[in-house]
Amino acid sequence: MSQNSIGSLSVGGVPRVVGVLAGDPREFPALAADARAQGADILEFRADFCFGQEPKTVLSLVRQVKQVGNLPILLTVRQFPEGGYFAGSERERLDFFRCLLPEVAAVDVELYAKEIRDEVIHLAHATQKLAIVSYHNFKHTPRVPKLREVIEDAIWFKADMVKIAVMATTEEDVKSLTRFTADFDGDILLTAISMGEAGTVSRVLNPFLGSCFTYGFIGNKPSTPGQIQVTDLRRLIDAFPSQRIANVQEAEELVHSAFEHCGYGACVPA
Repeated sequence: MSQNSIGSLSVGGVPRVVGVLAGDPREFPALAADARAQGADILEFRADFCFGQEPKTVLSLVRQVKQVGNLPILLTVRQFPEGGYFAGSERERLDFFRCLLPEVAAVDVELYAKEIRDEVIHLAHATQKLAIVSYHNFKHTPRVPKLREVIEDAIWFKADMVKIAVMATTEEDVKSLTRFTADFDGDILLTAISMGEAGTVSRVLNPFLGSCFTYGFIGNKPSTPGQIQVTDLRRLIDAFPSQRIANVQEAEELVHSAFEHCGYGACVPA
């Protein structure tokens, strides 16, 4: 049965701001408190930054974060080839998912993590947790046929949401993913992000065209290129009504106004 919530929080209507817990795991509880104060709706616990620790030790940390942050937790154990820091075997990574899953509300596993993907999705659904499959491309923005293939694969593997994060080096790259997001009407939830400095605006624009989550960093360092700090992201998202906008041009104009209103130094592609 497909999930459309993370904990008690509905997903797929109002854009949700995800605060990313990354960096030194010892700072995760403090970062979680900051994320909540700054207006995050969800915490992404990047357990790959805990690589080298025993899963039970990390479980204790998840519980601390859960208590301090008091927000739904999305568990990610990102593997090294997809921009993460987990350098162990896939069986070891699966052990992390199994151990930490009871304390979280959702999981993110890579679409092409063939050894563990199906099991992680099954474990999530068995406990009524949201299962996200993610596709990353750190080199370029693929053409629409490839993006459609990613969507179809995610549906085939019974994910509840597909997260597409691709590198944008030009305004056309950003527009391409923006149009894809606006036109999307599939049987799965979608989060779509253009990475890189050129793609910064997508983190505010795409949520109003149907992208479910937008990710922000806490503290001083983004976890991926082009990421916006949670406190700024919250202000930008709240600068205009929380509703899906069908017209891309209207969305661009509203987001441009939001950036100006909040004094944020990024521009919307012309």
